[in-house]
Formats: sequence, C-alpha cells, structure tokens
Amino acid sequence: MSNLKIAIAAICIFSSFSSAITYDQVGTRKRDLKNYGAASVSKVHKGEDLYSFRCDVRGWPAIIGENVPVRIAGVQLPDIVAEQGAPNKFFQVQAIKFLNGFLKDAKKIKLANIRRGKDFCLVADVIADSNSVAAVLIEKGFAKKAEKTKSIKKPNIKKTIEIKTPAPKNTTWLASSNSKVFHTSKCSFAKRMKKDKTIQFPTRQKAIETGRRPCKSCKP
Repeated sequence: MSNLKIAIAAICIFSSFSSAITYDQVGTRKRDLKNYGAASVSKVHKGEDLYSFRCDVRGWPAIIGENVPVRIAGVQLPDIVAEQGAPNKFFQVQAIKFLNGFLKDAKKIKLANIRRGKDFCLVADVIADSNSVAAVLIEKGFAKKAEKTKSIKKPNIKKTIEIKTPAPKNTTWLASSNSKVFHTSKCSFAKRMKKDKTIQFPTRQKAIETGRRPCKSCKP
C-alpha cells in the first residue's frame, strides 16, 4: 500500500472517530459510542499517567498505530488519594510505577472494545495475559470502578488554609519511606517502623506536602 493510500485511510479513521463532542468520566464519548473491535499491542512504550499508556498497535498504519495513547476503561481515582484537595504525588508515582511494571512483564496485551476518547486517544478494555488491567488496578488499591457521571470534576489544587488545634510540645511526625501515611511519634505504628526507613517531618504540613495522608489511628 502506498504512503498516499495509508494517509487517506488514516484520515478516514480519524474522521469517523471525531463525530461526538461529549465525554464521560473515563474519557469516552457519551453519544455515538462506536465500538471499533479489538487489536493486539506489539510494543508498550510507557505509562502516561495513572491510567494511560502509549503503545504500538499491531497491524495498524504507523501514522495512527505507533506510540498511540491508550486510556484504560472502567477505572477512576479511589476515594482517598489526596489531602486538602491537592493531588497526592506519592500515590501517583506508585501507581504509574506499578502500571509500567505490570505491562512490561506481560507477554501478550490486547485492546478490547476500542472506543475513541479525548485528544485522539483510544479508550479500551486492556487485557494483559488474560488479566483485566482495570481489575488488577482496583484489586491493588490504585483505582476504583468508574462511576457514570455527567461531567468530570477536576481536583482543586489551590492552596488551602488549614485550621487545627496546636500539637502538644515535643511532637514529631513520622512516616516510613515506602508508606503514604504519616503518624505522630507516639503512634503504635510509628514505634514499629525500622529506623533506616523512617522519615521525620518538622511540622504536620511538611508531611502533607509530600503527598501523604494522616494516620486514621493516631489522627496526627
């Protein structure tokens, strides 16, 4: 097939994808939700964000099949991922690291029920070695099942002023280097931490700024 024919075919495909203008919570169009079937992934490049990655699609023209962004359908952020409305950077890093590792270790990846999402990305049910990637993310606590909503609520990343009763004197805030929760120094969980993995914060706010959330037990 000549380059001209490939380009024309790609334009036709993109034109058919762009007829709808509204999207749901996972980036899929609400109207004209056309299913474009399934395809196999020949190469995974990297995770774009929490639930997206780039890949090459086997058998598709290079103009639309190379380094194409794919959004994993059926998942959204879990309820507790942020403190005071700010993005939890620690959680995001851990989630992307897990997704990259999981996809890299898979021998076979399939995109099923392919739809068109925002900004020319694909939205699909991603299957890695017969495992639903969405189900695995939910099981590991990195996502929850997507809910059907009318619009997407963007997180409020503006700074907020926190009013809190002053902590007792000589109070310190601790966290394990591999945990997304912080504690007071008197908390039973803090006392069980290994010294070489313990991080100390001068104030409660400093602990929050790392993306960690307060312990539900000691409520620092």
